[in-house]
Amino acid sequence: MSGLRKNIIYQFLYELLMIFIPLFTIPYVSRILGAENIGIFSYTYAIANYFVLFANLGIKNYGSRTIAMVRNNKEEMNQRFSEILSIHVACSIVIVFMYFGILLFLMDNNRDIFFIQSIYILAAIFDINWFFFGIEKFKLTVGRNTLVKILSVVLVFVFVKTREDLWIYALILALSTFVGQSIVWFALNKYASWSKPSWFDIKQHIRPLFILFLPILALSVYKYMDKIMLGFICSNVQVGFYENAEKIINVPMSLIMAFGVVLMPRIANMVAGRDKGEVVKLINISMEAIMLLAIAISFGLAGISFVLAPVFFGYEFEECGILIMGLAVTVPFMAFANVIRTQYLIPYKKDRIFVVSLFLGAAINLIANIILIPYMAARGAVVGTIVAEIVVCIYQSYSVRKSLSIKNYMLKFVPFVVVGIVMFIVVFQIGEIMDADIFTLIFQLVTGIFIYGVGVLLLVLKRRTELMVLLKKNIVK
Repeated sequence: MSGLRKNIIYQFLYELLMIFIPLFTIPYVSRILGAENIGIFSYTYAIANYFVLFANLGIKNYGSRTIAMVRNNKEEMNQRFSEILSIHVACSIVIVFMYFGILLFLMDNNRDIFFIQSIYILAAIFDINWFFFGIEKFKLTVGRNTLVKILSVVLVFVFVKTREDLWIYALILALSTFVGQSIVWFALNKYASWSKPSWFDIKQHIRPLFILFLPILALSVYKYMDKIMLGFICSNVQVGFYENAEKIINVPMSLIMAFGVVLMPRIANMVAGRDKGEVVKLINISMEAIMLLAIAISFGLAGISFVLAPVFFGYEFEECGILIMGLAVTVPFMAFANVIRTQYLIPYKKDRIFVVSLFLGAAINLIANIILIPYMAARGAVVGTIVAEIVVCIYQSYSVRKSLSIKNYMLKFVPFVVVGIVMFIVVFQIGEIMDADIFTLIFQLVTGIFIYGVGVLLLVLKRRTELMVLLKKNIVK
């Protein structure tokens, strides 16, 4: 397990860095560019990302899982890598030409920003992180991407000075992604070699890739369609509000997703070795740890949201407070579903459940957006997202109830929720009594961490779940 711990630490530290980078840049960028420009960036990025999704074709999860299952056989691993890479590159090149065709003939407004966003699609061609995740070389990808991200932050502060610098901001972020994806190729020769695969060998991957791509496409409907519909129906300002509120939720959610990224290839390898007992044990510990964190994030963000928005983004973004509070509701449901998806459905190839759940969520989100956005603007998009995430979580949980102890998981989380509610009430009341400034925000954070920390410590001392026993051992050490 030492290797697994190291991988979790590497990925956790990287995601922690991804938290601190926005903490430095978002307040600055929001004040410099303003809600309108933030909305333009988000709107164009959302459209470009649909093309990135088609370029990647579900390869991130499928490639990582496939490589993890054959990594003990170097020859077979090289063969699978070559087959998947060939599909990936061919598909990406086609998508690049499609994007430029649409850009030239259909996109009239903000064409310069749309053109810059095309760099993300070019970067997708060079994305082979799935291979390194499959062989569990997280340190390699994390180290290189960390340097690139830090450099991009420096460049933002140096070159983005006025509202006319939106194109510079977009270019810096796009190029940092391109460099981050490309730089790992220099380490590839040490771990894999490419050989020309036959069409017969490539063909075997198309159906499973397509099956895994469908849920990603569905997921994108309520990841990017919210912003596209807001921009089309309302205004770029509403997109800007929603974008910044979503960023606040995505920052801590990346910590939760880090567990899934690291554990999925390990569990896939265990599944290949038919080690079911260890798989269930690992999922049990992971589920409790992730939900402990998710509940803290959910109630904590909801409690500080009305103070956080004006302090963090500026008073132009005060509307983000209610949006953050609403989106915070989704965190436990997203976290729970993420564990089921990355640690059970994908490793055990239960792709149908995954696909159906996301299409169900996407359909509900789309319908809710069509009904609510014209009347409630960004708030309507938030309501649609909440409903969609709850539906996805419920469907996935119901589908695996005979294989995983869903009821027991939920009973374990009740004490965390109670502690979270107490934390929320206290922290929110502090914000109501005091002024919305940085000192109030710090006081809220310290108070919330103290309340939740003490509550969890009491649970560690009293409960005997697998996670609590593990935590107790580490505390004693």
